[in-house]
Amino acid sequence: MEKIATEKLEELLNNLDAGLVLVDSNHGIHWMNQKVQEWFGPLKLGEKRKCYRIQKYNDNFCRICPTRRTINFGIPTRYELTFPQDDAPCCFEIIGLPVSDNNNKISFVLEFIINKSNLKIERKETKDIIAQMEKMASIGNLAAGIAHELNTPLATISIISQELNDILNKNASSNHFKKEINGYLYDIDTEIKKCKSIIDNVQNFARKGLHQKKSVNITDIISQTMDLICNRELPEGVVIKKDVGIFPQVNTDPERLRQVILNILKNAVHAASLSKLKKEIVISLKRENKSIVITIKDTGPGIPKRNLKRLFEPFFTTKPPGIGTGLGLFVSYGIMKDLGGDIQIESMSGTGTSVFLILPLEQEYCE
Repeated sequence: MEKIATEKLEELLNNLDAGLVLVDSNHGIHWMNQKVQEWFGPLKLGEKRKCYRIQKYNDNFCRICPTRRTINFGIPTRYELTFPQDDAPCCFEIIGLPVSDNNNKISFVLEFIINKSNLKIERKETKDIIAQMEKMASIGNLAAGIAHELNTPLATISIISQELNDILNKNASSNHFKKEINGYLYDIDTEIKKCKSIIDNVQNFARKGLHQKKSVNITDIISQTMDLICNRELPEGVVIKKDVGIFPQVNTDPERLRQVILNILKNAVHAASLSKLKKEIVISLKRENKSIVITIKDTGPGIPKRNLKRLFEPFFTTKPPGIGTGLGLFVSYGIMKDLGGDIQIESMSGTGTSVFLILPLEQEYCE
């Protein structure tokens, strides 16, 4: 039965109107379907494939090779190449996805190759496909991170439960006993809330397209979110200021946008609290061409350059252990992209951080 299933899968992949090839860091071919043979000539497993860009054999990936980037950084890549042909140029779109070996080390790249010369694909559709593939490529890392993050608080809960069981077996009734029980119960409640926060964030990441857009007043959303933060107990000395005026309506999902602003504000409050001088956060609003830009700037210690490119990775955080889940920016980035906008961050060590939330204006306000 297993052999039949394997043969059926191989037949399906060979009939796919796209090339699939698995290569290692030295261009060695570990697997490919028939379409690769058809497009790129006779190839054999174990042998090196030619570099797409210069059509020559290389010992390693060249410095600008996108596939090398996939190996080195573990991120999906996408590029287009045009090959000269006798009759007409042939245009290929290549998407590289990272693949781990048995030691969980990224050692391979699965290249998904589309012959665009024979296809009439609208650019928007292509971008949507690529975005979804990149999103799916991160699911493996996301799932592993979720397991790790959830196992930690759940292991703590298990240990606490055992401790409670031992204490209860002593049949103690003193005040010290009650305080000890209450302390353990508080710790259990804290760990459960951590789990709930992680699950909520993952659910928000998975909610692609499930938004309820409507025309909203962006100034009101900012004010409401600020009030939510300010009504809590802010760290000593932290001040939040607002510099917004009257702006056109924005067609967006107010609840999901509010969640993004709240995530960014929480990060800004934490950063500002670490400042040894001014502990200030300023929220401003401006119009740029066909977009509205929300800027949240803090006077915190800033972010080292080496960490900037990792800020949107799931479970990456610069905060101390126990503070945050490392999913806030990851989820916020997904929400902003889903709403047709973008999120950008500028920061340097010692200069604070500025976060830019960019949203498209309604068409009637762009003309």
